[in-house]
Amino acid sequence: MIVGLEISGDTVRAVRLGRARAGGAAQTAELPLDAGRVPIAKLAETLGVRHCVWGVAVPSSWCLYRTISLPYNAPGRVAATFRYALEGRLAGSVEEYCIDALSEPRAAGEKGCRLTVAACPKEKVRDLVMQLKEAGAHPCVVQPAVLALARRLGSAAPNALIVRIGQEAELAVMQQGELVAAEVLSPLPAEGLNSPAGAAAFAERLRFALSAMELSWGQFAFERCILIRTDARPGSAGTRHALPLQPNGDKPCEGLNEPSQGGAADGPAEEAHLKAALSAATGLAVEPPPEETGGAAFAAAWGIAAQAEDKAHLAPSLLQGEFAHPAHALRYERRAAVALGMAIGIVLLLGVWSVRQLIDAHTAESAGQRREMELYSQVVPTAKGAPSLDAMKGTLARLEKQGAGAGGDHGSAVGSWMELIRLTPPDITLESIDINTKRIALRARCKERGRAWELQKVLGKSALLLPSPPSELRTAEGGVTTFAMEVRYK
Repeated sequence: MIVGLEISGDTVRAVRLGRARAGGAAQTAELPLDAGRVPIAKLAETLGVRHCVWGVAVPSSWCLYRTISLPYNAPGRVAATFRYALEGRLAGSVEEYCIDALSEPRAAGEKGCRLTVAACPKEKVRDLVMQLKEAGAHPCVVQPAVLALARRLGSAAPNALIVRIGQEAELAVMQQGELVAAEVLSPLPAEGLNSPAGAAAFAERLRFALSAMELSWGQFAFERCILIRTDARPGSAGTRHALPLQPNGDKPCEGLNEPSQGGAADGPAEEAHLKAALSAATGLAVEPPPEETGGAAFAAAWGIAAQAEDKAHLAPSLLQGEFAHPAHALRYERRAAVALGMAIGIVLLLGVWSVRQLIDAHTAESAGQRREMELYSQVVPTAKGAPSLDAMKGTLARLEKQGAGAGGDHGSAVGSWMELIRLTPPDITLESIDINTKRIALRARCKERGRAWELQKVLGKSALLLPSPPSELRTAEGGVTTFAMEVRYK
């Protein structure tokens, strides 16, 4: 059994996924907060649930929303570091906030990425979690309401500006079905939003907020503006509100877009000024929410319930660190284990590489000494015994100056190997390398066939290396090219 909650001002809205324990139980409920506390027991009784999983959407104004840009886009590196990009952009240290990304990073520039994050003070999250646990509810995911709302409307509004007006105004920018930017406008104009002056003042603030978000994110591509009203509701806030079930018991099947307890109280005539002002400010047609959202008032509650039901441990959540639900804690433990494993692997590779280099250096030095002794015996056949290395070098140098034909092939395998590593472009991956005292034989792969010839040109400019043309070039499916190359020492 899944229950999705949205805390909104002085009320809490809840929806149930799955069948209730007893017949006649409501699938949705809206109750007032009890002295600032969520009435978990009353909600459970109204919805007909006992042991269930809870997802919670907190007021969007609890969070600060920031767009950050990073010079890299590797998912693991982004996940491990994006929080620290907020240093200096929040009041206080990032350690004082629960922070998570609102959506997956999007490519920006040649190698970078851009993403929008939500930061909520830890004290607010701590108070909420303690309050819910005392009432027997253990939330598995906690999000700002604007994100839960966007997740609910995602496929129905892939490129839209969502404006939800309740006790505050929430802006959600949807691009390709994902929330990429968000903002909260509060307080609302004192004149009210249904008067010409109030509607115009609000539209101007919205236009300014959109311009600020575009400065951080880039130009948005909108198809429409969706307006959701949950303000100025008539009647008692504590009245139960129920919608009938579909046969599968998962979603409401009628009255989905009726304001009922959660819709706007104002009629079309009174709302005309606001719609006209929004349309003028954005240049978009202003429309009501799609019917499949499950009712305007409960859309965020449906959104958080759906995420709690399906892979809650993968959903963005403010439950981190000490507040993490076991599933979320496991996710972060896995991330930490992967990072630790990568670090250990790098250290081991460096150790193996260092040992290999020492062995190669010793082998090269021994081979060089043997070669020098052979040359010495060839040009000085009368020499007796094994002279010292310095003596051999001195004799060979003197004979070389005299034109006695004592050549020297003393290329350093280690130095040439380091030179090869230094000059190889990062987009060319070395798959295997065979080194001896004469040459380096390598096999590599790259995304473009021409890069193999570029590697030959680059290595040919070195004072230590003499590369041969690439051979055995093969291009596999996907455009990846493999090739072989022999690099001799000069």
